[in-house]
Order: sequence, then structure tokens, then C-alpha cells
Amino acid sequence: MKHFLYISLFLLAFGFTACEKETYDYASAPSLTPEERFDRMEKPLILYQFAQRQLESGQESGWLIDREGWVRTYHKAYTPGSVPSSDQAVLAQLELEYLYGEASEGIFQIEKAELAEYLLQSVGLNQNQLSDRTTQEGAPLSQAFFAYAQKTTHVSAGQSGGGGCNNGGNDYIQVTQIYRSVVDLQGPESRYNTSAKGQAIHTWLLAIQEELNSKLDQ
Repeated sequence: MKHFLYISLFLLAFGFTACEKETYDYASAPSLTPEERFDRMEKPLILYQFAQRQLESGQESGWLIDREGWVRTYHKAYTPGSVPSSDQAVLAQLELEYLYGEASEGIFQIEKAELAEYLLQSVGLNQNQLSDRTTQEGAPLSQAFFAYAQKTTHVSAGQSGGGGCNNGGNDYIQVTQIYRSVVDLQGPESRYNTSAKGQAIHTWLLAIQEELNSKLDQ
């Protein structure tokens, strides 16, 4: 949560108020088709990730689904012994760009209708839906499926026309936060999303992994 803290301190330091400009939630707009909602909703650079980390070496391999539906593989090095956390993480855009930059060219592309179906379900995932933690000492690796979401708010600077939250003369700064939530995590710490949507997304990601493996074996 350190990035959220830095943003909060920045806003306080420069006199920005906590009131926000309203933004429309396209993900739940009833008048739009799923594909129309998908086109209009905020999407981070990476939508889903599978990560398998060898804990002794810190070497991690996995794959991503980007916001265009392309599935890409990657390899990345972490500090040996470091373990992914099941807690919801707030990430900086640069962190996603770095991970994306480590990925391969797209191996195959998921159809928009299919991607929209599952991304719209991902919007409701949250930390409160996770199972209780279980631990396994000496586990040699961790395997995790993550879902990403992005939210941009326009925070009032409160410096024009008296600075009130309802004052139409307020200036706003744009604050974008990217959230990474666990769908399923197995290893030294194990947890999974218990909701029906979380389970459906996990099953779908397993099918994507099977398709990816078949293409890599060709």
C-alpha cells in the first residue's frame, strides 16, 4: 500500500482536498452490451498474470494477458527467497510497464467477446472474498494467478473560487491507481478467491494456460 501512502502525502502537501470529480462506471452500465462496456471501461496495460517463482533462485516465469487480449510469456528475476503476497497490491504504472517490457511478442489473441465476459466479472473481485491463509513450510515454488484493475479519479485542488468541493471553479488533478488481486495462490502461502466469479475466472485462466502450453509445444 506504499504507493497509496505516497499519493496521499502528495495531495496533503500541496493542499488538495479529498473530494473527487464523478466518473461514469461503464463496467456496470445496463444499457450497453458487454463488448461496449469493455471498450469504454478503464483497463490497465496488463489484465491477468500467471506467475511461477522458484523460491531458492528467485527466478520467475509466467504469462500475461494484455488489454488487447494478447497472451505473452515472460521471465523475471526476484530476490531469492522472496514470496508473493496474497494481499491486494496497489501498483504504479511504471511497474506494469516494466513487467510488460519483459514479455514476449503476442503468442495468440483472445477474442474480444471472451475477454470482455471475464474482465467484467473481475471488476467485483476483492480482498474480502479470499479464503483463509494456509501455509506450507519448505515449499520450493509459488504459483499465482492475478487479476488487475485500474481506477482513475479526479481529485479537487480546491484552490479556485473558495476551494469548496461543490464549487464549479475547482481544478482537478488526475490520480490513477492500479490494483492487483489474487485469483489463486499456491505455495508457502496459499489462498484463493471463493466467489463464484473468482472461481469462474480461475477455471478460464487454467484453460488459457492449457492452450498456451499446447501452442508452445508445437
